[in-house]
Amino acid sequence: YGSDLTENFHPEWWRDRFRRMRQAQLTIARIWLFESGEGIRLRHHNSGVLGMTDQMIHAITTLLRIAEEERVQIYWTFLNGNTEKGRPFFDAQYNIQTTKYGDREAFQSRVVIPLLRLVRGSEANFAIDVLNEAEGALANGTVSHSDEIKTYIARTAMTVKTFAPDIPVTASAGWYIA
Repeated sequence: YGSDLTENFHPEWWRDRFRRMRQAQLTIARIWLFESGEGIRLRHHNSGVLGMTDQMIHAITTLLRIAEEERVQIYWTFLNGNTEKGRPFFDAQYNIQTTKYGDREAFQSRVVIPLLRLVRGSEANFAIDVLNEAEGALANGTVSHSDEIKTYIARTAMTVKTFAPDIPVTASAGWYIA
């Protein structure tokens, strides 16, 4: 929370966090990417996925390097199904998880694939969760019915398996179809 991978990204804070984890014999850190739209460039406030911001790209590559150096693995999480109506990224996430305005395909080609090209091959990858709390998307309305969420999960899992087959794919809360 709090733009910790863009405006408030501090590499030494992350290094300290990872070192503390290792001291406690914890080896996997879950990192929420794109939370509340952080790091995603949009044409309009609610649509038109253009790609990742330079800040996000820098943060991801730096975080991955730190994780490798500190021997911690990252469990990357793309989107949060618990995004609530009225939050800044709600409409954009709806458009990404459905097929509205072509944003699902734009998210795949302009965000997911470039991200995978940045992280693939690293021993610091634990897995990718394409959607945290998938049932929250249905409850909160970022999808209209379960078929939309299943299709988003399947499409995104297929993209991950195609471009980074060495990284396991999950979809939280029992929606495993990946």
